[in-house]
Amino acid sequence: MCQKKCLDCGAVIQGRVDKKFCDDSCRINFHNQKYKSKQAGFRKIESVLRSNRKILAQFLQEGVQMPSKEMLEQAGFNFDYFTHRDHQDPNHFYVYDVGISAEPDAKYILLKLIKKP
Repeated sequence: MCQKKCLDCGAVIQGRVDKKFCDDSCRINFHNQKYKSKQAGFRKIESVLRSNRKILAQFLQEGVQMPSKEMLEQAGFNFDYFTHRDHQDPNHFYVYDVGISAEPDAKYILLKLIKKP
């Protein structure tokens, strides 16, 4: 009789005939490794978005209403990443609930989304 081996660690499997893993930790590890490379791009983007939101929220908390592009760049803001735009005003870029409005004089106005009840 042929002995089946765990797809993750290679140990001999005891139990059901259709069993693929020796235990839950091997099953979880196998699937985490399988999808790790697929999720890497999303994790990078999510990290940049969180960083951008944190920077904008910090400026709002400090009372800075109109930071310059240089101030945002020095803080590490990445202008290529945002979650959405305002359909009524295409110059409004949001990162989750905090955003900026691009003004012609190289200044930005900070915006805060307010949820409607």
